[in-house]
Amino acid sequence: MQSIGSRGRGADSTPFLPALAWVALGCLAAPGSPFSQQIKCWETSEGITECGQQVPPEYSQQGHRVIDPQSGQVEEKQRALTPEELEEARRQRVLEAQRLEEREEQMRLDAVLLDTYPREADLLEARDDRLETVSASVELARQQIEMLEQQAQEFENRQKEYQDRGKDPPPFLQKNLDALIRQIGNKREYVAQKNREYNDIKADFEQKLMRYRTLTDKTAGG
Repeated sequence: MQSIGSRGRGADSTPFLPALAWVALGCLAAPGSPFSQQIKCWETSEGITECGQQVPPEYSQQGHRVIDPQSGQVEEKQRALTPEELEEARRQRVLEAQRLEEREEQMRLDAVLLDTYPREADLLEARDDRLETVSASVELARQQIEMLEQQAQEFENRQKEYQDRGKDPPPFLQKNLDALIRQIGNKREYVAQKNREYNDIKADFEQKLMRYRTLTDKTAGG
């Protein structure tokens, strides 16, 4: 392989070759020279700049320069990335794609929010309607629980009357009592679920209200 050499670039890492190397490159670029098309320059482990048609295998993974000997333009070729750097670059691309997806989804949600509630008063009214509906369901369920508990108490009292007379209560009393107890349990679970729903609606509309005010403030501001 034909090559030329000169001392390294030094601490300033300038992209230009030493003057002596340029003189040699000018000779190599003469018509008929095998280097008249493209010249590659690299730095050896001893800090010496060498040039030729191909970068030696032992330096192929590091950065080098491609020189147009006719115009003198120099193109910097970056060194090959390590496996760790390639993995980090891949991870950054994935994160950026996720961030872009999140931004697009937020823009879609913002558009839906503003289209659904033209005024802040509309949003507050919708919140209150939802909360009132849930509250009404809870109140009705509590009334039903109270009624079922009264019925259960009546069956318990009838069982006690039989026991006080030294008799076994009829089986249907216990059967009906068990059914009432199951209904009471189901109603209480329903109330607990509705209370959770109430809190979720309240929290959801609080976030919507904050976002709505942010968006409308931006719109009003310009």
